[in-house]
Amino acid sequence: MEDDGIVIDAAMLRKTALGLLLLLATSGLCAWLLKDPLVALGQAFLDRFGLPGLFIGTIIADTSPLPLTHEPLTFIGIAAGIPPITLLATIASASVSAGPLGWFFGRLFLSETRLAAWVEKKHPRLNSTMRRNGLKVVGIAALLPIPFALATWTSGMLRLPLHKVCALSLLRIVKVWVYFQLLNLGWLAGGG
Repeated sequence: MEDDGIVIDAAMLRKTALGLLLLLATSGLCAWLLKDPLVALGQAFLDRFGLPGLFIGTIIADTSPLPLTHEPLTFIGIAAGIPPITLLATIASASVSAGPLGWFFGRLFLSETRLAAWVEKKHPRLNSTMRRNGLKVVGIAALLPIPFALATWTSGMLRLPLHKVCALSLLRIVKVWVYFQLLNLGWLAGGG
C-alpha cells in the first residue's frame, strides 16, 4: 500500500511477520536453554534497579538515536516473574513517554545545529517523508519494529504538533502488548 510516499508493501509485512516469529522462537529457545541464568539475571536486575530501572531503561532504549530496543528488558521482567500487568504498565508507560521526550530532543538538539545537516545527509528520505507525512510516520514507527526515536526526534526537529506526537505515541501500548505476548508465549513454551 502506498500513501503519499509512505510505502508499506508485502515485503515489509513479510519481514515484520518473520521478525515476530523469530522473536517468539528466540524467546522459547532462551527459556529452554538458559532458564536458570535468565531467572537469576532478572532477579538480580530487579533487586538492583527495581521497576524504576525497567522504566528508565525503556525510555533510554526508545529515545536513543542508536538502534536500541526495549524487548530485552521486557524479557528480563518476564524471567524475573514480574506480574504481567505490572510489567506491561511499566514498559508501556515508559515507551509512550519516549515519544514526547524524543520530540523534545529533536527540537533541542536538531533544530538549528550541525546535527540537523547530518540527519538530512544521512537520512534524506526520512526528512522528505517526514515533511510530507510526519505524523503518519510517527504512527507507523510507534507500531512497527522500526526506530521510533528517528521518527520522534525528526518530528521535533520539524516542529510537528507535540500534542499529535503524544497522541500517536499511545500506539506504543499496542506494540508493547504484542511483543510482551510473544515473549511470554515463547518463555512458557520453552519451559520458563
